[in-house]
Amino acid sequence: MRNPYKYLILRKTNEINQQLFFLEYKRKIKVYDDSKTLEQMIFSIQDRRAAKYVTKKVWHYWWGYGLEWIKYKIKHIDLLWYPRIYLSREPYLPDKTFGDALWKALNGTNASFRLGKSDEEIARLIAEKYNVEFVGATQIPAH
Repeated sequence: MRNPYKYLILRKTNEINQQLFFLEYKRKIKVYDDSKTLEQMIFSIQDRRAAKYVTKKVWHYWWGYGLEWIKYKIKHIDLLWYPRIYLSREPYLPDKTFGDALWKALNGTNASFRLGKSDEEIARLIAEKYNVEFVGATQIPAH
């Protein structure tokens, strides 16, 4: 059985660590949809006494490799990036399919997609199987 509060806990923990990062470095940081942007921001901090670490949990799937999460650590502050896909109800996303969004998320960039004629519950189950957060159209957080 999976923890239904997993992503809520991760989100709140990241918010607390973002506040700690601001208090320590006087720079506002946000866990972006693109993991590379977050990595560049972490490594742009000029602090000789701060050790910077990146830990990536990578799974080997039948089609290749995919990220489960990336943990960025600077001093005592941990920021966690995890893959996320957004369901969009916009009619003008003809080329953004569920498979494309899932592939992008597992490669380090969260993406939105249009469901089309597919079943939302099946898409949720597939996303859960790959440890990707499925954000419905009514749950999209403000960035």
